[in-house]
Amino acid sequence: MAGNQDLLLAVNLGNTSTVFGVFQGAKLVTQWRLSTQRNRMEGEYLALLRSLLDQEELPLPQRAMVSSVVPPTTRDLLAALERCGMTYTLLDAQTDTGVRIEIDNPKEVGADRIANAAAIVAEGLKHDHAVVVDIGTATTFDVVSRAGAYLGGAIAPGPASAAEALYTAAWKLPRIDLVPPPSVLGRNTVHAMQSGVMFGYGGLVDGLLQRYRRELGGTMLTIATGGYAQLFSTLCSQINQVDLDLTLRGLWHIAQRPGNNPARRRRQK
Repeated sequence: MAGNQDLLLAVNLGNTSTVFGVFQGAKLVTQWRLSTQRNRMEGEYLALLRSLLDQEELPLPQRAMVSSVVPPTTRDLLAALERCGMTYTLLDAQTDTGVRIEIDNPKEVGADRIANAAAIVAEGLKHDHAVVVDIGTATTFDVVSRAGAYLGGAIAPGPASAAEALYTAAWKLPRIDLVPPPSVLGRNTVHAMQSGVMFGYGGLVDGLLQRYRRELGGTMLTIATGGYAQLFSTLCSQINQVDLDLTLRGLWHIAQRPGNNPARRRRQK
């Protein structure tokens, strides 16, 4: 069993999923993906964390690094971490990340998008630019330069959000599973909707990435992450690689920076 001084809890609280990861040193030793419940209370988070860690025979880490885009439940999560005896850093635009945020209002950038950029910058980018496509409730496109700058991007509805919008807005359209149909030529309503959402979404991702290549010039690496990344990578020709742990690794890298690491701050005094 690892000593809790060696462990970091990384939490990415998203609109659809909440991902908990435990790092021992730089190694991600385990992670859990759970549905985000906006009414989940402090006590529930406390019991959940202890149960998950007990299953892996891990002690409670002393530190946590948190990114959240769901303000209503963030307070309860942080209160639970405090009750566990953890110190934590909540990632925002003022956090020391190692990334220069070069957009009109840095406070507008979601914490998960900052974490993705931090992982790319910390791990060294060999291309002129990287574009991270995070496919979840929303699909975000984030451009990072080799010089360590976050340059901006795009936001589109996620595939599940698009499918749900069709169901709720049109009386005769059913809910569908997010799987590719047998053919782009849908011969029934379900297959027609799946064709529009799945293949159409693949075209959206490819089309935006092609535009970035033309506008940015130079070499460009494209990385897919998020809950639907694996699924849509098979439908998109412009995605170079899938990296499902990118956000958690970004949180780990940010936690190592002196301004965010209580132990390192004490040693530097």
